Amino acid sequence: MREKLNENPVYQAALIGILALGVGIMLLMRMGGGGGPTDTASTATPGVPAVPGAVPTDTPATTPAPGDAAPAQSGEAAGGGAGAGEEFVSGPGLPKDVAAAYKDGKVVVLLVVRGNASDDRRVLPMVAALRARHDTAVWLVKAFDVAKYSRITSPVNVDRTPALVVVQPKKLTVGPLPTATVSYGFRSKQSVDQAVRDAFYRGPDHLSYSPNEFN
Repeated sequence: MREKLNENPVYQAALIGILALGVGIMLLMRMGGGGGPTDTASTATPGVPAVPGAVPTDTPATTPAPGDAAPAQSGEAAGGGAGAGEEFVSGPGLPKDVAAAYKDGKVVVLLVVRGNASDDRRVLPMVAALRARHDTAVWLVKAFDVAKYSRITSPVNVDRTPALVVVQPKKLTVGPLPTATVSYGFRSKQSVDQAVRDAFYRGPDHLSYSPNEFN
């Protein structure tokens, strides 16, 4: 066999052709067996929307305050049941003087501010003027102290400043806990006064926003 390969060019050519064919088959098999396309996992960068076409929103004109809740539009009122537990009595998240004012039948008003924003400075005198009313008790709350009033601010989802929180008086409370409303941004004197009048409103369609009213 070896002599024929050495002496006969035909055998040599045939052997070279067989080897070339084998190499070609191996290359084709290797190219076709590489598998399908590799999937790439998409990751969302913090602060950048992961949804195609979404646009990051700018920071709202009002300053965020501590709290985990969906924000309401500036000037829009929202509300719910104030307090946590079985009674609206002093304890963690509800200072004694606030609970006492509620027990005395007053409308409790909290103005939550950051302190240095223009809206905070503009709305402050409007709310401070409520202190002249004998039926209303007002507290100015700095954002970093909001946890001290959490039994009022958390149920109404205070999440930015300035936030005007108004708690209905005890005489209108149905059940152990009162209803509170919250509104954001600059409020005129008329608007602030109206928020207090709404808290005193008597009628079948109460103007505060209790979650149960929409169920």
